[in-house]
Amino acid sequence: MIENERRRTMQASRKKLIATADKLWSLLVRYSFNHRCVLCGKHGTDAHHWRFGRSFLKYRWEINNGVCLCRAHHSQIEVSKTTKARLLTVMQTRFPANYAVMMKATQTSEPVKDSDIAHKINNITLCCELLGLKIKF
Repeated sequence: MIENERRRTMQASRKKLIATADKLWSLLVRYSFNHRCVLCGKHGTDAHHWRFGRSFLKYRWEINNGVCLCRAHHSQIEVSKTTKARLLTVMQTRFPANYAVMMKATQTSEPVKDSDIAHKINNITLCCELLGLKIKF
């Protein structure tokens, strides 16, 4: 019984770490694209993982794996292969450094430890602070 309670506490703590990292990553990605959708130039409200999805924890908070999109394009990209292909072309031509880094990355199923997540949070938080971004939770 104590072991189950301990496991639930650890899972809740891990979920909180992941949620914090997600918020910070989103803030930094949107900032790095000046809050502009890379597909249309309108105000970008959403950060999107363009190469590896959220399930790949190793790259989940990699800034090069993020792109800023408006709400309309973010909705389209989830269902349209044409929009996905267009985004890939935009990344390759307009953001070649981001494209090169993420195309070299490989899909791995390496486990990610809580300490790795905490380290990533510290790095992203430092970047946000250096840029003067306000962090709200």
